[in-house]
Amino acid sequence: MDILTTILNPGVLFFILGFVAIMLNSNLSIPDSVVKFVSLYLMLSIGFKGGISLHHSSLFGDGLIIIATIIAMSALVPIYSYFILKKKLGVVDAAAIGATYGSNSTLTYITAAGFLTSIGVEYAGYMTVALVVMETPAIIFAIVMAHLATRGKKNAQSTPAVIKEALTDGTLLVLVGSMLIGYILTALGTEKSPLSTFIGGDMFTGMLVFFLLYMGTLVGKRF
Repeated sequence: MDILTTILNPGVLFFILGFVAIMLNSNLSIPDSVVKFVSLYLMLSIGFKGGISLHHSSLFGDGLIIIATIIAMSALVPIYSYFILKKKLGVVDAAAIGATYGSNSTLTYITAAGFLTSIGVEYAGYMTVALVVMETPAIIFAIVMAHLATRGKKNAQSTPAVIKEALTDGTLLVLVGSMLIGYILTALGTEKSPLSTFIGGDMFTGMLVFFLLYMGTLVGKRF
């Protein structure tokens, strides 16, 4: 696939449209509730497809090596970032920045995975698992370090409560849950169900295009 074909992909064009609209000071605005719905739909769809792909592939071999590497990097990056930055920025900000660079952005994953799907490029099902394990170590480390720094202060949450909040994030639960459902239905031989229409085809493409339009406006506002 050449560069021109990639650029002329509908998702890319709508991303550019959103960006240009903001650059032109347009009043284009997408409600947060709509964006949240579309994001959850894409997470459900990507997770379900990941579960199907995971059943047909395997976590062993290359998949296990890749996921182990991801876990190691997700733990290493926030640790060294924290110790480098804490003297200049303070414990809380250093922990937050470490988590930002150590974990993966769910929005980035949705955009990348959706774009690959839209242009017909397949990727291994274990990458959905990789997203989950990449989110967890960095975020937990940052939360624990920030909590220890603010322990004893008014309105500070307990460490278990903060960790529980991180692990029960709605988007991650939808991703993991839909991946497990896709895996189970595939194992039972029933993944080809009416749900397949809901999570794929034209509906997925339409939702993805709308989401990329929003991402274009988001980039434009931060440009």
